[in-house]
Amino acid sequence: MRELTLGSVEHLMGRAQPGAENGVGVVGLGRPVYCYSITRDPFPPPAWACDPARGGGLFIDMQLHDYDATRFLLGSEPVRIHAEETALVVDGGDVDRFADNVTTSLRFAGGELALLHASMHAAYGYDVYTEVYGESGSIRIGGPEKSRLQVATGRTGLCRPQTYLGDEGLPHFIRRFERSYVGELAAFCAAVLDGGASPVTADDGVAAFRVAATAIESAGSGRALDI
Repeated sequence: MRELTLGSVEHLMGRAQPGAENGVGVVGLGRPVYCYSITRDPFPPPAWACDPARGGGLFIDMQLHDYDATRFLLGSEPVRIHAEETALVVDGGDVDRFADNVTTSLRFAGGELALLHASMHAAYGYDVYTEVYGESGSIRIGGPEKSRLQVATGRTGLCRPQTYLGDEGLPHFIRRFERSYVGELAAFCAAVLDGGASPVTADDGVAAFRVAATAIESAGSGRALDI
């Protein structure tokens, strides 16, 4: 139990973002249709993580979390994937298939669609943003201004309940994702101390990694692949 929880706790990050805990049903979006997500860091990850042969590159270092969060938000499993990679800004040296920007297009079992982008040179800060578009409205979570939640439905209109107070300058990632870290650690401690089930299981980690591995293969082959 302890090993499985520890291995899965990182995947709570995306699910613990303020606003994400509401899911899509609470805000009245109806059936989810489309998810758009970006994860842009202000600087590259460690050298080993940038190397697809050693750490999987951005598909594993960054988009792994987005694959997991997208499965959670859409409530469905991906069945087809088309990924692209490019290196335009950051010097990758002699690393084979180094990429500073990647995109992943996903089709899910229920027909839902998703488009994800990851980058390592957002000099303006940690730009992490997700939108879920449903049959009756949309919900937008996050953005470069630390975090902001926007909900748009026919019932509520357009509203932007602030999830964080304003902040000067670019926040360190520990502060940028403070509530997410607190949420995931609380869930981990509760599972260990109370002996209950982890809200995120080892199966979730395996499912997200399977998507990442297929994305790497898709980007290398230039073809869309079934998962």
